[in-house]
Amino acid sequence: MVKRDWSWAILGVLALVIRYFAIQNPEATDEIYSRKFFPGIRNVIDLTLGNLPFPSVYLFVATVFFCNWLIHLSIYPSGGLAG
Repeated sequence: MVKRDWSWAILGVLALVIRYFAIQNPEATDEIYSRKFFPGIRNVIDLTLGNLPFPSVYLFVATVFFCNWLIHLSIYPSGGLAG
């Protein structure tokens, strides 16, 4: 018998539980998300990407090209299409 990965199911149930409690307590949800979680994430992004001397979209474009190159190398190990 093959051992299966149930992490997707556990994460899905966890998301539904969080959503249930968020709907039941909208004030607490607003307090936690708007006053604690979102400002923390925003500060991390501002302190890292905000200090770059160039637009962060260049990092995104470079990452897309790099990932496509890696995928191309995994499909065509010889480096070419005719290989």
